[in-house]
Amino acid sequence: VVASGFATITGNVTAGNVTAAGLVSAGAAGVSATGNIRGGNVVSDGSISATGNILASNFFATENVSATGNVLANNLLASNLIISGSSSGTGTGVENIVRQPTTAVIEPTSMANVGVLGFSAIQNQAYKFDALLPVTPEGATTTEFAVQFSSGTCNYVVEAQETATSLFSAAASTTSNSGITRTMTGTNLRFVRITGTFTHTGNVDVAVRASTSAANLNIGGGAYLSFTRTG
Repeated sequence: VVASGFATITGNVTAGNVTAAGLVSAGAAGVSATGNIRGGNVVSDGSISATGNILASNFFATENVSATGNVLANNLLASNLIISGSSSGTGTGVENIVRQPTTAVIEPTSMANVGVLGFSAIQNQAYKFDALLPVTPEGATTTEFAVQFSSGTCNYVVEAQETATSLFSAAASTTSNSGITRTMTGTNLRFVRITGTFTHTGNVDVAVRASTSAANLNIGGGAYLSFTRTG
């Protein structure tokens, strides 16, 4: 289905690709494509599904939305959104997840970034974030975990286990590179969690950091940082 203007159908829209320069609209039967769905506005009183990509400036469905590819829209409204790939973006309320793919080794030097766990905050926007780190020390050592930011307002809490079986101890901070210092013993797996909020009038990189005084710290692959723009 290809239209240079509007494509409006009161029943089903079923096709390999559905493309319109303007509006794509269907009634209760919905819109279905084995390829891509693309339009200025995509509106359906039923379900919308595509085995390819769905691209629209404005996207509205009263029932399910399903795509095996990408769903790209300035505005997206659906009763249920099913994505078999990834969901990410800079819009308000969109959760983004950064995963550390391999073990990040923190050596006994100055504080260092924990692999790729960080994000770029956009000016005049507010964020919330949550990081979970599986930590295995190579011996007894004094550790510090913190958040780094060159400027801005950051309120964060670091929770850490000193041993594999100990309770989490927590401390709050508003200072870059100054979080919670704990003496870790043993070489078994334990966890550190960092949660907080951030905002600034300029563009700022925010990163998860760690340091160790003696033995190496191994922060396992699979550690992650989740961040969401809140307004």
